[in-house]
Amino acid sequence: MEQLKRGLATAVAGLLVLLVVLLGIVCAFDPGPVGAREPLPEWVSIQPAQDCSQGCWRIADAYYLPQEESNGLHHLFGRSQDIGGAYIVAPMTLAWSDGSATANTKLPPDWGDHALWDCFFPDQGEIGGYSGWIGERANSDVISGMGLPYCHHVTYWVTWRWNPGGEIPTPTPTIGTLPYSVHLPLIRR
Repeated sequence: MEQLKRGLATAVAGLLVLLVVLLGIVCAFDPGPVGAREPLPEWVSIQPAQDCSQGCWRIADAYYLPQEESNGLHHLFGRSQDIGGAYIVAPMTLAWSDGSATANTKLPPDWGDHALWDCFFPDQGEIGGYSGWIGERANSDVISGMGLPYCHHVTYWVTWRWNPGGEIPTPTPTIGTLPYSVHLPLIRR
């Protein structure tokens, strides 16, 4: 009987350790409302979708975590939502000067992601060499200028939402802000 009690206690302790590890992994990849969210830095720009007449992907939320908050990660993290705000899976492309890669967004608590490796130096007028979008580039807002400022590990978090269309916006790039009204709260710990 004593052996059974010790075995049960060991199993319970193992499950608790596993639960803590799993929760730690989820929290590391989803800062959600408790993370220190920074506005997009000045070197990042958003270009509106070139054609929204048949529907397009609009950036509904975008923020940045600096080196101190990114836990060593260096990624573009992305999610996609349908018109009602429900999370869905969609292809997210990351492009750079001589290539691109596509990976699917994921459902919460996970995020689709692309690793960023390109260093740049904002104080020398440089911007990051990465751009990201959902689906076809012409039918998506594009976030550009991402990368690793001063080779620091930072992360960019973007949620795109499907817009049914009927509009053809003027593609005027904006620096550091969204080209239309979106609430981007700044939350500090």
